[in-house]
Amino acid sequence: MYLSDSAPMALKLCSMKHFEPNEFHITRIYAYSVLILMLEGVLRFYEDGKLITLTKGEYYIQRAGLLQEGLNTRRQGQVFQDPLPVYFFMEFQGGEFSESRFGLPIRGRFQESSIRPIISACEAAYTDRRYINAFLMDSYMYRVFSELYMNIPDDKQVSNLLSMVKKHIDSEYSSIVSVQDIAQKFGYNADHLTKIFIRKYRVSLYQYLKNVRMDHAMWLLQNTNMSLGQIARSVGYDNYSSFYRMFVSTYRTSPRTVAKHQSARNGEKTS
Repeated sequence: MYLSDSAPMALKLCSMKHFEPNEFHITRIYAYSVLILMLEGVLRFYEDGKLITLTKGEYYIQRAGLLQEGLNTRRQGQVFQDPLPVYFFMEFQGGEFSESRFGLPIRGRFQESSIRPIISACEAAYTDRRYINAFLMDSYMYRVFSELYMNIPDDKQVSNLLSMVKKHIDSEYSSIVSVQDIAQKFGYNADHLTKIFIRKYRVSLYQYLKNVRMDHAMWLLQNTNMSLGQIARSVGYDNYSSFYRMFVSTYRTSPRTVAKHQSARNGEKTS
């Protein structure tokens, strides 16, 4: 989803938000869209039933008219122990949202060093609401959006990034714990990195990691005398049961069956 300025935009409210302990994102359907610039901690909320998780250095644009729900009102079984969020937000009216790639993605990362001076000036100008200059406030809003837009990597940069991600998985598959580890290494949100990885390779990060591990496991079964436990550990599974389930779901046969078949073939070759 992308935001474009093809429709006029106007800033309605801006402020810094510091969460208190046990405070949650407000639940509402709001008339304005909201830009969130994460400065510290972790913010979680539901948007039309989908969990959104934001961390330091990320921005997100909540679209007007969608149901935003705090975690205290849904799925009580999930417990998060996150550092308290601190973010700057801008409520605005207008703009146009679409799936077209023209415009600003509604989620991404920003350079705090370039954004901080603008939001500080914006907050200071908004303090005395008796003398708010709408032209000035809108100029701050557009400067922020401009900085976010200028920080979007171009197609070549994205291609280079994804190539590095793929090479990282190819070489470090045995030590990678989760998709979040991959995203953190490259400074991206896991959902966003997965989305652009799928766009290029037609497979998710998780699925690609699984494929690499299973390919190596099959090669080891067919070309070495390693035990099944050793093979599982060498491709990144400390738990053999997890390795077994993944192998069977991939090849529709068990690793032991492959090992026995390969042992029989090797016996035929030496007889």
